Amino acid sequence: MLEEDVQSPDHVEDLRFIQRQLQYGKEIVEGLLHFSRPSWETKRKEALNPILQGVLAMLDPSARGAGVRVALDVAATEGAFVYVGRNELEQVFFNLCSNALDAMPQGGVLTIDTQVVQDRLVEVHVRDTGTGIPKARLPRIFEPFYTTKEPGKGTGLGLAICWRIIEEAAGSITASSEVGQGTTFCIRLPLVGMVPHPTPRERPQVMAQRTGRPAAAETDRRQESYGITDAQDFDRG
Repeated sequence: MLEEDVQSPDHVEDLRFIQRQLQYGKEIVEGLLHFSRPSWETKRKEALNPILQGVLAMLDPSARGAGVRVALDVAATEGAFVYVGRNELEQVFFNLCSNALDAMPQGGVLTIDTQVVQDRLVEVHVRDTGTGIPKARLPRIFEPFYTTKEPGKGTGLGLAICWRIIEEAAGSITASSEVGQGTTFCIRLPLVGMVPHPTPRERPQVMAQRTGRPAAAETDRRQESYGITDAQDFDRG
């Protein structure tokens, strides 16, 4: 509305700058409120893999637009459960993956893979092939208001909030990086349950009397298809 009333191109640009700064200030205030208050979400037993798959599904259009190939390898944690606030954990992975996309302006590969450690922890790696973080800056990335992004492009609260959420879930989050090679975030959370992945079982063969052939009803049943649904693969071309 205001832009329609402004005639000078210089004034229009000034107005847009003010709007960007107001939005930036709003993000800082929202981040501060989120960072300062205790966890708002009730924690419960949640399946890990659907959370990861859902986050990548949300980010897939952005990744395609940025020329980033996304891969998900979560077979190791099929059936794994963690004790978390679902929305908060989604926020953690959404933030980490969004940062990864920002670090690959020329395209690249974003990978999420998982493993179970000593039957008591799940480990999630979020890897990118982006610009990387200088070693001198790496120890400070979880500090509030510290950002490696250009001025005006980051509040410096995203990773601090991620760290707090993971810590409140009795987990840990660490990072490793090489300039020009990319960055890997490692999230560890206590494993609170593991549902065995179903496997096909051999069915007993019922023989028809005298013929030595499978009974018709059993033949029909054996024609059914039994399969295993693997963890979803988000490889994109």
